[in-house]
Amino acid sequence: MKKSRILLLSLSMIVAILNFTGCSDGLTHLVFWDSYYIGVNDLNISRENWYITQAIERFENEHPNVRIDYEIVAHSSETIKKFEMACEAKTGPDIVTLWSSSYAAQVKDYLLPLDSYISEEERNVITGWDTVQFDGVTYGYPTNDSGVQVIYYNKSLIKSAGLDFEKAPPIVFDEFYQACSTLKANDVTPLLISYKEGGTDAAIISYWFGQMVDAPQTFYDMANGITNFHEQSAFINAARAFREVYTRGYTNVDVLTADEPTLTTRFLNNEGAMIIGNTWYIDVFTGYEDQIGIIPLPNMSSDANIKGTGTGGPGLLLGVSQNSTQKELALEFVKFLMSRNEMIEFCSFSKKALPNRTDIEATMITNNAFLLRHAELKKNGYVVWLDNVLPPIVCDTWFQNAPLYFTNKLNDEEYLNRLDSALNLSQSKIG
Repeated sequence: MKKSRILLLSLSMIVAILNFTGCSDGLTHLVFWDSYYIGVNDLNISRENWYITQAIERFENEHPNVRIDYEIVAHSSETIKKFEMACEAKTGPDIVTLWSSSYAAQVKDYLLPLDSYISEEERNVITGWDTVQFDGVTYGYPTNDSGVQVIYYNKSLIKSAGLDFEKAPPIVFDEFYQACSTLKANDVTPLLISYKEGGTDAAIISYWFGQMVDAPQTFYDMANGITNFHEQSAFINAARAFREVYTRGYTNVDVLTADEPTLTTRFLNNEGAMIIGNTWYIDVFTGYEDQIGIIPLPNMSSDANIKGTGTGGPGLLLGVSQNSTQKELALEFVKFLMSRNEMIEFCSFSKKALPNRTDIEATMITNNAFLLRHAELKKNGYVVWLDNVLPPIVCDTWFQNAPLYFTNKLNDEEYLNRLDSALNLSQSKIG
């Protein structure tokens, strides 16, 4: 799931001049548009202390005649449009990070195919290649892992209700409902959830749908018009099961207006027993390891294809533009960032990113109990983000209507009709 944030640092005009009209300093300049390696918290520290600034310096020290001109771009679908327009105008970057899967697929013609450049070792140790491959062609490297969607729980509230999530966590939905019922009977709000942004479904329903079907193949079949929401009953079954949590009164009443920062504050103030999230909560919860535990999401069924994990995996592509006049040098920088040493450096700096190289153990980059727990659960596999696969127009419709469905303002048929209408529209645009 994408945590939408826009980080502003406008260098685009300078970058375009350096890259496409040449530079009088006699150096080779590579333009790098990035929405990934820079984080929100990085803007609170000096630029020379950013991971990416230091990585660029290490690369430039190895290549004295090269300069990486770095520009932060939006961590959103807007960068896809910006990249496409820049490439059309022949003013695009040499290197770029983009949302992967269906988003990057929209601009694959502007990305350098990499199959002939990727080594066998890279193929074997880097995970997540399926998110950057379209029509059998690899168009980039999958960036580091984001952990999996989990339930963070308040240990004292769970214990005071007579529950033991360490030894007997809820495994399937009926057990989860029962735990929520017990908490509610003890005057505790069982689950804090925000539907202020409908993207909540991308993180949660993706897992419960995906664990019951052949994911990600079914997801891609939907994106390609081979099947639809009506035909995939596991989707509405997942949405219906989660809606029951609201219908039974197991959530905060302000699910449509409360935002995530408000809910995390309530959670830390003992005003709710559970909250669902990914590694992005680690910054907020670090220091509360004795008070907060983690369990995986309950399973839709004991017969689910994948269990004991959540939605997760790499969500971005790191690639080279077809417009680059220095493609091999640009690719060398991409490989440098994806190398074992640099991935260890980045994940250690980030404190909430997991390496997507099998030759790096989580214990090599962190001793944070929350991140190590994410790494442990991820060993069970993960379900890819459905919104990384479906066309953007479908995701927009999904996120607009998911809050209405969750709060019983849409019935099953109305919800499915709206989703399939968007799916049909996306196919007509392709056609």
